[in-house]
Amino acid sequence: MIAAFMLLLLSPQSEAATELPCEYCGAIFVDIQRNAMIGNGNDEVSSEWAVGRAGDEVSIRIEELACPEGRKRKKCSFVLRRMLTRNGVATVDPVLSERLRCNAIFKWSDSPGEVGWGVEHLSPRRGRGHSTTSMTCKKIETGT
Repeated sequence: MIAAFMLLLLSPQSEAATELPCEYCGAIFVDIQRNAMIGNGNDEVSSEWAVGRAGDEVSIRIEELACPEGRKRKKCSFVLRRMLTRNGVATVDPVLSERLRCNAIFKWSDSPGEVGWGVEHLSPRRGRGHSTTSMTCKKIETGT
C-alpha cells in the first residue's frame, strides 16, 4: 500500500511534466493525495481509486486540461486517467472507472512557503473536521 501511494506521488508528476507544461498538475496531485487520505468531498477519487488494493500499481495521468488565462482564481476542467497494473499485469478494474471528468477551482497563493496554484477548499462545515475540496469528478462511461 505504501509503495502504491509513492507511485501516486512520484510517477504521475514526472509523466505529466514531460507531456505538457502543467502549472496546475502539482496542485491536482496534492488534492488527489489529500482526498485519498481523508476523503474531503471528492467521492469518485477514493483511496481505492487513487492507490489501489494490495498487489496494485496505480498511475494517474492528467489529460485534456483546460484553464482560462489570467486571474488569480479560475475554474479548470480535466480528465484523470487511472492506469492499473495488478500483480505485474496491465488490467482494467471492472468496478472502478478508468477515466474521470473533473472540474476544480484553482486559487493563486502568494503566502510564504505556498506560492503557486492550489485547489481551492471550502471551510469545514459544522460537525466536519476538515475542509471540502472544490474538485469534483464524475465517471466517464465507456464509449464516451
